[in-house]
Amino acid sequence: DRLDAAGDCFGTIAYAPQGDNGFGYDPVFFVPDKAKTFAQLTQEEKAEISHRGKALREFSEKLETYLKK
Repeated sequence: DRLDAAGDCFGTIAYAPQGDNGFGYDPVFFVPDKAKTFAQLTQEEKAEISHRGKALREFSEKLETYLKK
């Protein structure tokens, strides 16, 4: 069994940086479903939709299943 995981987060590039949270590309990565950039989201909102958050949840499920075997 493989214990790898992946996640996607789709968005566009904003015309100008917006928001003060986050780092790197967060002020310009616009999430249409939220109508905000990553830098405008709360940490909870960002973790819910980010590729890292999705991958971590997927990995956690796989690890739990693996450890039960």
